[in-house]
Amino acid sequence: MKNKVYLAVSTILTVIVTVAMFLLWPDRNSVFWTIYIFSLIAVWCVGFNAACMSAENQSFAANLMVVTVSVVYLVVSVGWSVLSVVFLAADVTLCLVGHIVLLGIFLILWLFAKMAANYINRQDN
Repeated sequence: MKNKVYLAVSTILTVIVTVAMFLLWPDRNSVFWTIYIFSLIAVWCVGFNAACMSAENQSFAANLMVVTVSVVYLVVSVGWSVLSVVFLAADVTLCLVGHIVLLGIFLILWLFAKMAANYINRQDN
């Protein structure tokens, strides 16, 4: 049941992000689409990781580490989007490269967190 709640929250956040961006951003150029797509990726990373987290075993903190990495990615992605639009004059190449680098770093950290959580869970059994 909790899995469906996390996915429903991700769906609601997707709608909120979509409505907010389309209402607040008058010029839908390539920077808009870059930020929009990477924002949705970040929101759904958090939702999927929260939905897939198992809370039944003793290592709940180890499983929470994977979700925490996703939340940090969401915050850093939003921060990079704001920084690239407000302070860097919205150069699409710089914005896109920054988001790709952040996604790559997130995937590496996520993989390490997932491996660590699996290792801790195996030690409990």
